[in-house]
Amino acid sequence: MKSKFLFVIASSCALAQPLGANAGVENQVHVGGPDVCEALGDNPGCDKSFSLTALTMSNGKTMGQFQDGFGGDSGGHHTQIDCLSVNGNNAWVSGIVKHGMYGDQDATGWRIATRVADNGHNQEAPFDQISFSWVVGEDFDCHSQPDWQLMDMPRGQVSVR
Repeated sequence: MKSKFLFVIASSCALAQPLGANAGVENQVHVGGPDVCEALGDNPGCDKSFSLTALTMSNGKTMGQFQDGFGGDSGGHHTQIDCLSVNGNNAWVSGIVKHGMYGDQDATGWRIATRVADNGHNQEAPFDQISFSWVVGEDFDCHSQPDWQLMDMPRGQVSVR
C-alpha cells in the first residue's frame, strides 16, 4: 500500500508544472473615470463612464474588459478585449462587444478599439488621456497603433505598464 501511495505522489509531481509557468504579466493597462466630458467643455460624468482593464501574459494571451457608457440614451458597450499593444506610455486595445448599443443599433459582435495614455501619477503630471471608442473592421489589429486623438481625463486615471 505504501509503495502505491508514493507512486501516485511521484506521478502527480512529474506532471505538475512549476507555479507561475507562463503566468507572468508582460503588459497591463487600467483605466477608470467619468470619461472626457470636461475636455469637451461639459460637466463631469455627462458621458457616464469609461473603464478598462487589459493584460497580456508572457505566453502571449491577451484578456480584459472595456466598458464605455455614452451620455443620455445614446448607448454604450461592454467589450471583451483580445488585443493589447503598448508603446511607451500609450496603449491600444481592441475586442468584441459582448453587449451594447450605438444609438438604436445593437453593437453586439462589433469590434471596438481605443487608445489611452498614462501621463504620470504625481500632481505636476499632465492629465491622463483617452480616445473615443472606435468601431473598427473585423481584421483590425491594435498593434497598428493608429494615431487617434487623445483627450484629457481630468477626473480619471490611466495606468500603462
